[in-house]
Amino acid sequence: MNQLLVLGQVPGTNFQVTFSDYMTIVCIVALILIWRRNPRLFRYVVARTEFLIAIFLLRFKQPAKLIERIS
Repeated sequence: MNQLLVLGQVPGTNFQVTFSDYMTIVCIVALILIWRRNPRLFRYVVARTEFLIAIFLLRFKQPAKLIERIS
């Protein structure tokens, strides 16, 4: 499907720009612009993600005493 959405070929090369490549570049540029305007937003997102990962890991971590009883 991605190969059907070829937007163009770079002259003199075999490199083709697809729709997915174009959208990836647009998203990266948008993230850079947002980051420059409000860097605290990204720190908040990173802190929130780390918090959610810690909670997720604690849910599936088995206590040592429980493992000793099962063994």
